[in-house]
Amino acid sequence: MTKRKQHSMEDDEEIVKDLVKRRGVLKGKLTFFSKFVEALDISTVTDLQKSELQVRVQKIEQLFEQFSEIQDDIDMKVSDLQLENELLVRESFENQYYSIVAKAKCILNNKSEKSSSTKKSCIKLPTISLPSFDGNYDNWLEFRDTFSSLIHNSPDMDNIQKFHYLRSSLTGNALQVIKLLEFSAENYVIAWDLLQNRYNNNRLLVHNHVKALFSMQVINKESSALIRKLIDGVLRNIRALKTLGEPTDMWDTLIVYIMVSKLDASTEREWELHKSDIQKSESNSKLTLSHLIKFLRDKADVLETIKVSHTKPAPATNIKIQSSNSHSYSYLSTQNNENRQSNSNKRSRPCGMCNANHGLYSCNAFLKLSTQDKIKV
Repeated sequence: MTKRKQHSMEDDEEIVKDLVKRRGVLKGKLTFFSKFVEALDISTVTDLQKSELQVRVQKIEQLFEQFSEIQDDIDMKVSDLQLENELLVRESFENQYYSIVAKAKCILNNKSEKSSSTKKSCIKLPTISLPSFDGNYDNWLEFRDTFSSLIHNSPDMDNIQKFHYLRSSLTGNALQVIKLLEFSAENYVIAWDLLQNRYNNNRLLVHNHVKALFSMQVINKESSALIRKLIDGVLRNIRALKTLGEPTDMWDTLIVYIMVSKLDASTEREWELHKSDIQKSESNSKLTLSHLIKFLRDKADVLETIKVSHTKPAPATNIKIQSSNSHSYSYLSTQNNENRQSNSNKRSRPCGMCNANHGLYSCNAFLKLSTQDKIKV
């Protein structure tokens, strides 16, 4: 190596050291800016703070241009082996810069966004309760879709918040799947993937929903509540199976048979008569699940109507009658209570002959006197 080449390399090293030092100063300024932005609360930021933030954003944009120029010079001076490390430094700086500037601009635009959202949200909507999942495969699809819509796909929540909501929504076996994971933002994605791998099993889900159709509760007597429960259970499982890709539109004959086998004898007999009427009125028409569902809903409506019409209000238990001498007496409405009141009044009235506590006609003096009068006659 010639002295001139060695001298040139030493000069490049000195230049790189100077450039790295200047770059370090710019990175320090970006860190100060990040601390300032992170300390601001987007919901309580004042107009003065926003004005200051606006000035800082303009300065930090100039800082980014300075950093790019310095990093370009460094990349040109270093060796090929060092270039890879320098590219990582550039990537780290740019990621930090874009992230913090984006947050700063969100804070600056918060006022206009807040006013527009206030105009749109004039009505106080009820709070939507988060779903709960205990590991039952029958409830997985409902939980997955609801949680994804409310929490998982929400752009306004960070991963640590999503993880908190996820853990609070799980119970039983489902909670055991993620229980050992450390509570951190990074582990939220892992927790959600674990649940997906455990319960997003189409084969098991289809098996469980088909099993639920065959194991619906048998109705032993006419009941509007049990009929509606049967309808709701069948429709819920069919919707789930359709979501899983099963051709449920072709299953009407099978589902009708399953549902009819769960009905009580009276309802089943009525369905057979109704089925004949359908076939007569709709020639060449095939019986469908919709026919049975409509029949069962009408049947449930009739049973509820009959139940209401045969329900009598409870009789009055106490009636007050005002007597002519302005004293108020209270009489119970039942016959037994009236008899007890009558007997009590009789016993409380003294005998007219001897003033003893018995009736006049049972008084010995009265009977004796009455006998004497009959003898005289």
